Amino acid sequence: MRFSSPNALLLGVVLLCLSAASLAVGLSARPTWLGLELDAARDSGVVTVRALTPGGPAAAAGVRIGDRLTGIARPDGGVQPIVAQDLDEESYARTQRGVDEAMGRFDRLARAIEAQPPRLYLTDPAGRTRTVQLAARQRPLTSLGAEFWANLAFGLIATLICGWVWALRPGERATQLFALTGLSMLAFTAGWAVHATIEVAAVSAILTPVRLLNMGGAVAYGGAMIALFLCYPRRITRLPLLLAAPLAVLAWALTPLLPSNPPLGATGGAFTVWEMVGIIVAIGVQYGATRADPAARAVTRWLGLSVILGRAPSSARSPRLA
Repeated sequence: MRFSSPNALLLGVVLLCLSAASLAVGLSARPTWLGLELDAARDSGVVTVRALTPGGPAAAAGVRIGDRLTGIARPDGGVQPIVAQDLDEESYARTQRGVDEAMGRFDRLARAIEAQPPRLYLTDPAGRTRTVQLAARQRPLTSLGAEFWANLAFGLIATLICGWVWALRPGERATQLFALTGLSMLAFTAGWAVHATIEVAAVSAILTPVRLLNMGGAVAYGGAMIALFLCYPRRITRLPLLLAAPLAVLAWALTPLLPSNPPLGATGGAFTVWEMVGIIVAIGVQYGATRADPAARAVTRWLGLSVILGRAPSSARSPRLA
């Protein structure tokens, strides 16, 4: 089997998907498992236990729904206090410097959770305080949640479909761009899938790449999709369209250098909105260019509608805070 044959290329795509899935599962299952879900109140700053995994470490240690989580024991013997803002990686920051500071606090909280054995400081609804020690246990895959598996499956299926089309005609610009949209989709869905499994906090060594993968993948997807509609089904421009996605990501990554030092999360969201506008414009231009070719116009209509209708629920996500 030649390395450039469709079967060999498709096998490479399958191996890439398997590697991405293994990495996402490994990153999600690696952190210390607590077995709880939290509510973080913006106004009061109170962090409350909303749900417990039956049989999980927190439930087994005596944590109860409604308990307030006030702190976590640090490896040095001190206590890392917790307020609602600590559970938001951006902590309402208006600049990238502010985000970096918030990420530092988030990282310290995550490192406290990684201390073995983990100890939680709680206050019950009656105001009584207590400390519970959790048993260290490997996180089961069933606890990763539907949001993790749905996002990961969505990205893997998209990549396999796009990769299959590319493997059939790897030398064509349109199939190359189509494959790039699949890779970009896998990046932002896998990034969000891992992010969705965070119970309290994650160390920056995991969280920073995951956030960049999520938003960078979404920006790359928009650039690649604009380029795709400028060359398929009819080539409209001779510009180097393969550079559209990397140039979009580079422009986004440089936005913190602006005088206002905007955070990457905010500018990434703005990028994807404007890219959606660009996609619609590119579809309109392609639709006009194919007016004399009914088959090509039908392809433009079908593909354009599927992209527009499918884009909204699969956009990049921002950090969560109840």
